[in-house]
Amino acid sequence: MHNPDAIETDYEDDGDEDDLPDFEGEEFDPHEEDFGPFEIDICNRQSGIPINLEFLEIAVKAVLEAEQVASAVLSITIVDNAEIHTLNRDYLQHDYPTDVISFGLEHSEQSHNTHDDDPDATDEGCGARAECPCGPPSGRAVDADIEGEVIASAEMAAEMCGRAGWSDQKELALYVIHGVLHICGYDDLTPNEQIIMRQREQAALELMERYAS
Repeated sequence: MHNPDAIETDYEDDGDEDDLPDFEGEEFDPHEEDFGPFEIDICNRQSGIPINLEFLEIAVKAVLEAEQVASAVLSITIVDNAEIHTLNRDYLQHDYPTDVISFGLEHSEQSHNTHDDDPDATDEGCGARAECPCGPPSGRAVDADIEGEVIASAEMAAEMCGRAGWSDQKELALYVIHGVLHICGYDDLTPNEQIIMRQREQAALELMERYAS
């Protein structure tokens, strides 16, 4: 069931996709990695575009590992443009299809989290967890318990992937990464926040590449 407090998470292309790692054609096995206490349910509710569900699972887990999330319960739903248009209209009053929408259900810090509520707080490093390729997270979800839902359009990914020169699967993975980052506490409403969001997207994509190597 969707939470009415939807997070507007439209992914906006800033033209920097050429700087992202290329893991086209790599084989992923999410069961070969220890990702911690993450419960991820991925559902494909469209039939127009073939979907690599393991690839999306790796994308989600890469975000959670890069952001040092303590635990997560996430539902990822892949839909077509018609369904995401309806959700965008009903929950955000935007009468058009979009690429990704997030519904944040919970974001609670555990008692051992050393960060305060300052959105500009930074972490000293990744500790014993995955070493983040693009530096440490900004403290938005370190040691937090998060729960939420991400809905992304595979049809939109197929329409837009040509601009970046990569596959629809990679475009869709980026939408999912973007949506999960919103649940982790990031937004892109200001130029500074957009820069931080792109850095965290980059960190997750590079961690995906490491998983594949």
